[in-house]
Amino acid sequence: MVKINQLPIRLRINNCECIIMSTRALLLVLLLGSAFSTQASPIPCPPGSVPIPGQGRCGAPAEASAIRSSSGKAPSAPVHSEIWEDRYGAIAQDFDTGAGGTAEDQKSKREAERLALQRCGTGNCKIVSSIRNSCQAAAAGGGGVAFGAGGGQDIAKRNALLKCQSDGSKCIIKYSDCSFPIRVR
Repeated sequence: MVKINQLPIRLRINNCECIIMSTRALLLVLLLGSAFSTQASPIPCPPGSVPIPGQGRCGAPAEASAIRSSSGKAPSAPVHSEIWEDRYGAIAQDFDTGAGGTAEDQKSKREAERLALQRCGTGNCKIVSSIRNSCQAAAAGGGGVAFGAGGGQDIAKRNALLKCQSDGSKCIIKYSDCSFPIRVR
């Protein structure tokens, strides 16, 4: 094992001169120094030119001052905030009669479930699946009906088939659809 001389070590990091008394302290200073030196250093510009704020290039001092706002800060990029609205879906099932109903792209969970129950059409329907901003599927086989959900239609179908086939039944997809958020601005 190599031993480092225990004499004090002079080190300069970010314009701070430090005297290090041990290798552990040296490692700590190096780690802390690298954590605080993540800011991009100014662009080295040729004599007579200065960095242009926010553009990553050099230019004439007049150009740099023209870009600065009245507050003295570089102008920021325009903020384009997007607004998205959630969308809901639901599946209702009457296990006595086999009737079912679905709803997609509704503005609320309550509305999606209400519409699925209405479309199911019997007084015995129950909500068996509700989703928000995702997909759902129903698979049927010898063991009955199984439901699955997921971030995409393929995932929802796979989940429904896996549940349906868990008892060894051969199953097929009877329904799948998605209710994804919509951009309103």
